Amino acid sequence: MPTEPFELKTRRGVASVATAEVARTSSGTRYARAAAICVTGILIGAGTIIIPLVHFVAPWGIPLLSFALAAYVLTLRGRVLSVEGPCPACGETASFGDQGTLSNEAIWVLCPHCKEPLQMAPQNKD
Repeated sequence: MPTEPFELKTRRGVASVATAEVARTSSGTRYARAAAICVTGILIGAGTIIIPLVHFVAPWGIPLLSFALAAYVLTLRGRVLSVEGPCPACGETASFGDQGTLSNEAIWVLCPHCKEPLQMAPQNKD
């Protein structure tokens, strides 16, 4: 699995460099998933036209929700599988397992040794 440098930062701004295993998602895959979500939302929304009372909201509500979900899927850049590096607060080597998706949002974890909250971010902001 490819590794990338990640920055671990405390709330006070003290930082250290860690190594992370990241499974990146290509932009083509992200756009294909987003398009599939949009098309599925439109088809399901169109299928609800024949249902009494539901046809007042669902034919336009479901596609709008699918567009919002597709916009979120486009922000997902990969998955953080593991991170290992020195804690900037206590200096001990900290290891973190699967941290979920890598998007524009901050990833916060607790140091297993000193329980200091740490923010994880990739050093190259692509």
